[in-house]
Amino acid sequence: SSANVLMAPWMPLRMAAYCVTMQTSSAPCSTAKRRSAGVQAGSTQILRAISRSPAIDAALPDLAQHARQPYLRTLALDFLIKGRAEWPTGQKRKIWRNKPLGIATLVPETAQRPLTCQPALPALLAAGLADRSVKVRKYALDGLIKHRDRPDLRHLIDAQISQRDQAQYAGLRMRLDYLAARMAEQRPS
Repeated sequence: SSANVLMAPWMPLRMAAYCVTMQTSSAPCSTAKRRSAGVQAGSTQILRAISRSPAIDAALPDLAQHARQPYLRTLALDFLIKGRAEWPTGQKRKIWRNKPLGIATLVPETAQRPLTCQPALPALLAAGLADRSVKVRKYALDGLIKHRDRPDLRHLIDAQISQRDQAQYAGLRMRLDYLAARMAEQRPS
């Protein structure tokens, strides 16, 4: 549980966990408190850092639904949809875009671990699709697209496809159109 993270003996990690969990309450997390603990990163970087420990896994569904910042809700939902936590290792690797011309891009390397608990995906995606933030709704639609073969998500997919004309944002409409096209391919003629 998140209480295990707060009991960590290392003070900056404990303060980081405190700041991330405070994002779910009405009291704002003080930047001064984070800096006094030696934590210089934003809340999503802190969540990525403490996600290395399985102790945060039980708090992810709560963060995905109730965190004050949409980026925290998005990151927690992303971890839950993928079933694994990812964080940057601090190393970068070179990806060649055009090797003969010497054009390369540096891409950050990530490490990952599987989550210790996996809550009900339909409830998480339904909450993500009803979120007030467009970014969270996009990630929820991406999760719906990824898991579109699951029969327990069929009613959720049908409800989203029926409402695609009401989508106000192009990113949401594009995902809903893609989902509708993939579901039309799967249906028997």
